[in-house]
Amino acid sequence: MQTISPGPWSNPFTWEGGKLPSTTDHVEIMHDVNLDTDTKVAGITIMDGCEFCIDAERNVTLETTGNIVVMGRFCAEAKPQYGYTIRFTGIDESKFIGGGMDVLDTDIGLWVMGAGELDFQGVPKTAWTNETGEVKSGDIALQIKSAIGWEPSDEIVVLPTAKGATN
Repeated sequence: MQTISPGPWSNPFTWEGGKLPSTTDHVEIMHDVNLDTDTKVAGITIMDGCEFCIDAERNVTLETTGNIVVMGRFCAEAKPQYGYTIRFTGIDESKFIGGGMDVLDTDIGLWVMGAGELDFQGVPKTAWTNETGEVKSGDIALQIKSAIGWEPSDEIVVLPTAKGATN
């Protein structure tokens, strides 16, 4: 199945035959498409010169049982209140062959080929920071300089930075 015009994924007029792709369809993105709804397909190919973007204004999940091949542009930008998930399902890793630069149906994954472009952006956050004072053994709280974008589920690693520190 392939696109016949640019538009949102959820619009039947974006697709040949006027119907949305199903779980058994391998989709060819021949026009610019915005993934604005959860979907399950059997693979996606984004053709050269086409853009396939995940909608940044909602939570979206893309599930596929086949390869995602990017020869155009595949983009997604997360916002703090929304997120996106790309999930490969039903994969049998024992069938993996390894074809180098050749896309194989047995080696399911995300392939960026030729002039393809993968442009995924997460939510901006402070990558590292400093404690504002001294950290002592047994402390259960830290006072840090900046935690912009940090979430309760983030993992924090504390490392010694004093000259000669070994603990």
